[in-house]
Amino acid sequence: MEKPFRCRVDAVLRSFCTNFSRLRLSVLLIACLCSSPVSAEPVRRGQVAPDFNLPLLRENTPVALADFRGKLVYLDFWASWCPPCRVSMPELESLHQEFPADRFTILAVNLDEDRNKALKFLERVPVSYQILIDTDGEIPSRYQLPGMPTGYLLDPSGVVLHVHKGYRPGDKELIRELVNKHLK
Repeated sequence: MEKPFRCRVDAVLRSFCTNFSRLRLSVLLIACLCSSPVSAEPVRRGQVAPDFNLPLLRENTPVALADFRGKLVYLDFWASWCPPCRVSMPELESLHQEFPADRFTILAVNLDEDRNKALKFLERVPVSYQILIDTDGEIPSRYQLPGMPTGYLLDPSGVVLHVHKGYRPGDKELIRELVNKHLK
């Protein structure tokens, strides 16, 4: 008689421990998600762009978005595997050359996990504006990027003036008009 009772107790204890472990894991997961700096909403027009500090792709020197306060900034998120990025980057380069450097700049954030892929891409598509790298993908999650590429036109105080999703023919003209409008 002792054995069946003991088996039932063991089964109840095992079930309790399994359920308690699941509960503990669930509570831990919820706590992590609630304390995470990841935004649940994408960055939108009118919001201050989240600041960040990332290394330059080539020199590994840290650069902060806040370093560009006082200038109109086009913040571009791109990757070597992104076909529209192959089109957008040369066009952004021409815009970078067109406007006065003391009032406007383009800052690009590469999202490749492998730095060498980004460097190889830039051998084929060279640009003169600063390229930062985020191999951990921390910044895109803070911005909740809607796709690739995504660009943000920021006013001199870091407020988002325009969110540009993707890149299609004619987008260079749209970005040029926005930059002209906000430089006046």
